[in-house]
Amino acid sequence: MLYFVMILGLAIAAVGVFTLFAPARMAAMASGFQFSEAKRYAAAYGRMLIGFILFFAAYQTKFSGAVQVLAMFSVLAGIIVLLVSREWLQARVEGVTDWSPGALRGVGVGALVAGAFLFYAAV
Repeated sequence: MLYFVMILGLAIAAVGVFTLFAPARMAAMASGFQFSEAKRYAAAYGRMLIGFILFFAAYQTKFSGAVQVLAMFSVLAGIIVLLVSREWLQARVEGVTDWSPGALRGVGVGALVAGAFLFYAAV
């Protein structure tokens, strides 16, 4: 289970680094993403699955309480994605891609910190 947390942390940190150094490219990639119902369900169930795995792996980490909180946020995000419409999600993606490069870099820093924390907690 700890390997999953480490790999997830590295993946999140990698996305953060990419967003930090190439915010326009990340926005261009995200703007081309189109939600279908199947993708919406996959995103929701994937987030919930990641949350459940994090929750059950949390007791093996250095910061079990913090990892459990992140797990709960992941499960909650999956539930929210199930409850909202495809059009609403698409509008949120398009709205984020219109953010300034500085704001996108801020999101990248947040992802980098969260991913590094998960990796550190699992090592």
